[in-house]
Amino acid sequence: MEKSLPFDPILYNMEQYYNDNLDVFNKISQDLYNEIYSPLIFEKSNTISKKTISKLIVERIEYSENKLNDICQKHDMDFWMSFIRRYPNILFLENSKNWKAIVQLAILKYSSLTNTNVLGRTKGDNVYNLVLTALEDDYIEIYKIGLISSFIGNLYTINRGITKGGSLCYIGNNVNVFSDDQLSEAFKSYDERIPVSFILSYTGVPVSQNDNNKFQYYMLYSFVNPIPLQCTQLNYTLKLMNHDLKVMDITPLKRMLQTYDDAIYDIYGISHESIIQFLYGLSQNVNNTLPRLSNNGNNLVYPYSIDDKENFHKLTFYFSLCLKGYLRFPTQTLIESISNYPYPGISIDNAKQLTQDFINTFSKPFKEREQIDIGNLTDYPFIYTTEETCYVDFVFLENFIGGVVQKCKNWFTSQHGDRFTLLVKKYIELNVPNINVIFNNSSIIEQSFVDIIIIQNDTVFCIECKAYAKSVEYLKGNIDSFNSRNQRIKKAVEQAITNLDKVKKNKEFAMYTKFEWIVCTSSQEFLNPVNKYGMLTKSIPKVCTVEELIVFFNSTNSLLL
Repeated sequence: MEKSLPFDPILYNMEQYYNDNLDVFNKISQDLYNEIYSPLIFEKSNTISKKTISKLIVERIEYSENKLNDICQKHDMDFWMSFIRRYPNILFLENSKNWKAIVQLAILKYSSLTNTNVLGRTKGDNVYNLVLTALEDDYIEIYKIGLISSFIGNLYTINRGITKGGSLCYIGNNVNVFSDDQLSEAFKSYDERIPVSFILSYTGVPVSQNDNNKFQYYMLYSFVNPIPLQCTQLNYTLKLMNHDLKVMDITPLKRMLQTYDDAIYDIYGISHESIIQFLYGLSQNVNNTLPRLSNNGNNLVYPYSIDDKENFHKLTFYFSLCLKGYLRFPTQTLIESISNYPYPGISIDNAKQLTQDFINTFSKPFKEREQIDIGNLTDYPFIYTTEETCYVDFVFLENFIGGVVQKCKNWFTSQHGDRFTLLVKKYIELNVPNINVIFNNSSIIEQSFVDIIIIQNDTVFCIECKAYAKSVEYLKGNIDSFNSRNQRIKKAVEQAITNLDKVKKNKEFAMYTKFEWIVCTSSQEFLNPVNKYGMLTKSIPKVCTVEELIVFFNSTNSLLL
């Protein structure tokens, strides 16, 4: 852990203790690893069935979660939240990129309701602090929570890797998954094709922090190595830890969420305006509390003097947000602050109700904590409340948006009729200018049983729409769930090919010579090899998501390989 100036007293003390007891921390790390992973080390792992290995991995996950439970019950959520995010990403990231989500779910589920170390709460000018007591031994327990959570994340990754064709391997005493080049490429493609990455790249355009664009919202991105912030007139360089802010245009995000408004209302009981108002009002408050930084090459520069109290306060806020990744306010104060910045076209009174609806809908109160599954990362904890406090966790905003959209897609699976097909049609028409879409209420469609036909570049594209929701067991790496889903995708492809042949024989398309089928699913599918069913482009397979369809049809080079 890198030592920094005591800009944050708690961080400074944690750094001091860690550096002074590095041997102790290293031993804890190795001992915990051996305790959790040793049952997975075999002399001849290739003689053991994948189901047996998967069962052992699940047992180790359960064992690890019980250890988290024991530790988390020693203190309440406010205590753990005040410390865990101050440990830098680099300590746990090499084990699992999902460690923070698992930590957060574990704290929400298992932290004590009675063992509080909060001695008091102080309130200043837009500053809300907790007064806590902590022993040096608590730093060890905090470290264990992060470490065990990262091991759990890694175990889930190993389980999914085994299920999808990998095999156990050992690098020294470390358990890992071996995959050949083809399988590695399949894993890489699957991760890169997560719909949220398309959602943000096509609905959020980064804008400058100094831009006066009113239609914006903030997100965080994580990094490993600290980013230097040169405080030129303070004579030191402050190191931003763990995260930095990026600013996104909210207008296309609103347009995208409008597409799912029926599903959002049916699932959550609110309109998409509640989500937009919360993000917009929150980000306007953040924007007003940030120092205006300048750039010197690749370095950020804080140009103000130590006598500039207002900007120094803003610098403190900025550092804290980048370090911990969350904001903490009294719930009522948060509602008032956000509703003071109504989204254009929304009144202040309506903004207040929309904000209240958002918090009531998406917060994770303790009364629901027994329902939390720390291995289910489809429901990221973006906002959560204690009795007096509301936490807004910017770290998970990207996943939160993706999760809402994915739940809306899954909603179509449970609906009668062609709701998902209608969504795909609407989404394409909204995002691809001058597209020629033939929908399933056409007599042409009825004769061929195809869901959607699109004609572009003298090619007839026949699209089968399949809103197959992924079960939690599938996402955790259950072999039976994985095999069952693969069979469903195979049958969908066979259906698409059969229907394509019918379209080719239809006299309405006699002037065309190029025909292609596409299977559009609600989320990306794991395909090994990636080109198992063919490719639309070098990176988009013919079994793709609706977001990928937008990319494909918007491309000026929409020519098949």
